[in-house]
Amino acid sequence: MKSIILALILMTAALYACSHRITEQSERDWKYIPANLDECFQQLDKFISDSDKIRYKEMPAYKFTLSMDQQYGTLIRNNWGLWKKSRLKTYFENFGITGPEDISKLIFQSYHRHLTGQDDEFAKNIRYYMEHLEEVKRLDSIVKRQQLDKYRIGDTVTYSLVSNGLPFKGIVNEKDTARCWLKVVLLGNGQSKWVDVWNIKQ
Repeated sequence: MKSIILALILMTAALYACSHRITEQSERDWKYIPANLDECFQQLDKFISDSDKIRYKEMPAYKFTLSMDQQYGTLIRNNWGLWKKSRLKTYFENFGITGPEDISKLIFQSYHRHLTGQDDEFAKNIRYYMEHLEEVKRLDSIVKRQQLDKYRIGDTVTYSLVSNGLPFKGIVNEKDTARCWLKVVLLGNGQSKWVDVWNIKQ
């Protein structure tokens, strides 16, 4: 019996050590701010599994962009300094693209072309990207509004903060239909926070 307990303790410790290393690696990767679009691709390659890449290749560009924005949009905008004056923000500003959400969607859209072997020189094809971006933004607005409509005042929801990735539970007490954000009162301490509907987990 003692040997079984010891084995379980050792297995638990090993699993914790592995997950801790993965978490540390992930945090290090997110702290690196790419300098250009190619480096964005290199960073995304680290986060997306090979099996997911195969699946994503089969998706239409706009669906891929919306899906990626829901999964990684907030992380990229915050950790890659798109709300600040990071080198990546400056890179896109040189092409006339200044909005953090426009930049993140453009990164995902470009990454889809990269995955599907449609790599081309970014500067020469900026018009195509911007035209496609407008369509993605239009569809994103429709899907986001549908997502917002799922929630009612008084619903209990779970969301994560980008800064620490920990899940929080709260109760919806207000909706901003223009921005598609929910005001959530945190369970336990009563603090309220506006949360983008994409960051709501359930």
